[in-house]
Amino acid sequence: MRLLSFIDFLYSYYARVTSFPLIIQICIIFIFGCILLFSLFLSLMSFIRVKYNRQQYLEDKYIPIIDELILKYLFESTREYTLVEIYDDFYQSLGNLKKENLNLIIQRLIQCKRNFDLSFNEPFNRLMTALGIEGHIEKKFNFSNSYEKMKGIQELSSLAITAAESNIFPFTYSGNFNIRKEARNSYLRLSKNDPFKFFEETTEELNAWDQINLLKHLANFENKTIPNFSK
Repeated sequence: MRLLSFIDFLYSYYARVTSFPLIIQICIIFIFGCILLFSLFLSLMSFIRVKYNRQQYLEDKYIPIIDELILKYLFESTREYTLVEIYDDFYQSLGNLKKENLNLIIQRLIQCKRNFDLSFNEPFNRLMTALGIEGHIEKKFNFSNSYEKMKGIQELSSLAITAAESNIFPFTYSGNFNIRKEARNSYLRLSKNDPFKFFEETTEELNAWDQINLLKHLANFENKTIPNFSK
C-alpha cells in the first residue's frame, strides 16, 4: 500500500509539474539537477575523506611495526630464517596479510631499497618470497584500472624483480600511452637478456621523452646487442 501511495504521489507531482509553463518546468529541472550534482559531490568528497583517513590510520598503526620487522630480517640478525618463520612473524604482528597491509610493506621495501644497496641481498629476496610480494603485485595487472596497472609496473621495477620482465613485456605495446611508457622504461631496467626487444618490433616513431630515456639507459649498458633504430 505504501509503495502504491508513493507511486501515486510521484505521478500526481509529475502531472502537476507538466501543467506548468515550459520556463518553470526548466527551472524545476535545473534546481533538482543542481541538488543532485551537489549531493553527488558531497558523497564523493566524503568517500575520499574517509579513504584518506583510513589510509592515514593504517600507516600510523602499521608502518612502525613493518619498519621494525624489515630491519630485523635485513640488517639486525645473522640467523637465516625460513620462509615460514618470516611469514608467521609478519602475520602475528600485522594480522592477516591482506591487500592493504601488503601495499604498505611494498611501500616500505621500495623506500628501503632506495636508501640501501640491496642488489645482492639474500635476506631481502627471502623476505620478498616469504610474503609473496611478486604475486601480489602481479595481481594488479588483472585490473582494468590503468592506475593499478601502472602502479604494479612501477613497483616491480622499483624492487628490481627481474623474473617479472615477461609479465611487463606485453604492456610495452599497450594502447594506453602512460602504461606503455612506464612498461618500456621498466623493461629497460629489468631485462638482463634483451632489454631493447620491444624496439625491434615497434613501428611507431620515438618521441622526445622516449629518446631521452633511451639515451639514459644506453649509457648504463655494456656489451649489449642494441637494435637498429634507423629501421
